[in-house]
Formats: sequence, C-alpha cells, structure tokens
Amino acid sequence: MGHLPDNKVDQSDDKSLMLEERRIFLNKWCHLLVANGLEV
Repeated sequence: MGHLPDNKVDQSDDKSLMLEERRIFLNKWCHLLVANGLEV
C-alpha cells in the first residue's frame, strides 16, 4: 500500500483507485440502460 506505479500508464491500470466513484458511475449507467429499454 505504500507505493504507487512509476509511470502514468501503470497508474491508469491500477484498478484499486477511485473504487467508490467507479461504483457510483456503474450504478448510474446500469439504471440509465434499464430506463432506456435494456431487459435484464
């Protein structure tokens, strides 16, 4: 936990960053798709 990737490419691939923001985005995206006719 005490280290960050050395370069921007590796940093962008770090899936542990912004987990809460990603969860909120994906929930909103899911609700939008269902509201527009996606059947699950």
